[in-house]
Amino acid sequence: CSFSFEKEVDTAGGVKGYRFSPPTNVFGEVSKNPENDCFCPAGPPCAPNGLFNVSLCQYDSPVLISFPHFYLADPKLRDAVEGISPPEKEKHQLYIDVQPQMGIALRARARVQINLAVSQVVDIKQVATFPDIIFPIMWFEDGIDGLPSQVTDLLDLATNAPPIARAALSYGLFALGGILLILAVSCLVRSTGRQETLNLEGTNHYVKPAKKINGSNGTDEHSKSMEIMNPAFVGGPDNK
Repeated sequence: CSFSFEKEVDTAGGVKGYRFSPPTNVFGEVSKNPENDCFCPAGPPCAPNGLFNVSLCQYDSPVLISFPHFYLADPKLRDAVEGISPPEKEKHQLYIDVQPQMGIALRARARVQINLAVSQVVDIKQVATFPDIIFPIMWFEDGIDGLPSQVTDLLDLATNAPPIARAALSYGLFALGGILLILAVSCLVRSTGRQETLNLEGTNHYVKPAKKINGSNGTDEHSKSMEIMNPAFVGGPDNK
């Protein structure tokens, strides 16, 4: 038995959920739902539309199950029995409400009706006049209407807090990225200015010999001392 999405619902505590319920042809006869062919192992005639034959699980007793008041079943089954009111979806449907993000069941209702297949037996006087009908014996339901408030509060926090935190984190990372970009540009500008200064200081240096007049003979001699043309040369690596 598979469940299909039906609608979005609000459950206790304001927690939103998705309602899943069996498809309308879940108990459909083989002609309307070929996938139910495996539930008719003895072959035709199979169970009428809206009924599920469980006789193999009940020691071959003519027991069939359906939804209460023959909900989603052939209307002829209800018309054959007096005193059964028309089915109501909210009262007789089987469903489960699930929190979509966490996958937690918020609310559920399981409703099943037990029916007995009564066949005409002409050899028994008491039932010789009985028609072939599906006679409803009883129906019951079980489920949960909601979770405790402590649980719904946690679910509400778990579903609403992450989007807020994600938005705050996104804006925070965007601001941090902008700051880092500004710092990177600033460092690049400072690095470019320092490079130009180093290139200036690294230009070619040359020296010019200083002339010295010899007072004794009046001739010019080259002095052993060198006139430094670029003061930056003094701080060179060889002048330690």
